Amino acid sequence: MKDGSIAPDIGQRQSLLSSTIALIIIGALASLLETGLARAFGAHVAFPFAVLFTLAQIFPSFAITAKRLQDRDLSAWWMLVGYASLPLGFLLLVYADFSLLEVTVIFILCRLATFGSFIWLFIQVGFLRGTVGPNRFGPDPLEPNLNPTSAQV
Repeated sequence: MKDGSIAPDIGQRQSLLSSTIALIIIGALASLLETGLARAFGAHVAFPFAVLFTLAQIFPSFAITAKRLQDRDLSAWWMLVGYASLPLGFLLLVYADFSLLEVTVIFILCRLATFGSFIWLFIQVGFLRGTVGPNRFGPDPLEPNLNPTSAQV
């Protein structure tokens, strides 16, 4: 773990397992709470809790994704690639004079770019092995001899 990091270095299998377990637990709790609140008090009471549980999933998800990207020797800023097309498309739609067909085409292209970039991110984080050996973000977490946090004390 380098200075300023929020979590220890993790490998592909560990990141997928921990994120899946976290999403299942938080999702199950949210579903039970939202269903109970909606039945007892109505959907308008359950909605804020759904938002809170969604926000509770964002930080761990970003932290795990950032660690996996760094394990692949990529900056965590690559997480934002998927969101870049959204404001660009919005600016084009707001500040330009387009017909309905052109607006539809711009919207579809922006959504396709977003979808493609999230597929790329999913493959990078979920399926590709990290950098073999140390990289600019630290030692390889799969090599115990090079990882100072795994040394016997």
